[in-house]
Amino acid sequence: MSVRLVTLCVLAVCCLSEESSHRANATCPIRPQYRFYDVQGNTPEEVRASMVERGPKDAGGKARFAYTDWYVSWRWKKRPDGNVDTNTIALECSAEILLPRLRPVASTDRSLIRAWHEYAERMRDHELNHVAHVSVRAPEIISFLRNESARRGGLSPVSANKIVTGVVGRIKALDRAYDRATNHGLTEGIWTVGLSTDNMPLNSRREPSSFAP
Repeated sequence: MSVRLVTLCVLAVCCLSEESSHRANATCPIRPQYRFYDVQGNTPEEVRASMVERGPKDAGGKARFAYTDWYVSWRWKKRPDGNVDTNTIALECSAEILLPRLRPVASTDRSLIRAWHEYAERMRDHELNHVAHVSVRAPEIISFLRNESARRGGLSPVSANKIVTGVVGRIKALDRAYDRATNHGLTEGIWTVGLSTDNMPLNSRREPSSFAP
């Protein structure tokens, strides 16, 4: 999982309606955009090798089979005193998910294709859980800003951006905790390069995938 952060304008020229800010406070809906890299093979071993060769790398250079980038942007108008008008705060959230896509050939066994579809669905579900963290937690930005503004009697854009960055940092931490808890999807049937079936917890609700490295 990767995250990139986008801060949009905080100038008085940003024109937002109060209605839009209320919608943003209720939820930060995301319709993920999907990208794919093609993999090939007639056996699980060949498919794995193709994913290792063509798949993404994480920040530490470790090969992963799927990847999610999510984005949070925010904006507001200023009050006459230069502080943030917390009634005009609006959020936008988006995400991009990179997944492998098997390109079978005429000789590819149908059982391999069926196994692949199940495996790919597990992988997609794991990445969508990362997206859900953003959708659910990003609206805290608005409530935190409003609470702090009420407590201080006003909030400067600099102070407001620090609060927003803190909320985004907590969402990143939630993503990291989720990957630690699932061993990057291992307990959900998703496998990362370098892991073997010996690492599968006994209480896993999923059977090890035939595509496990």
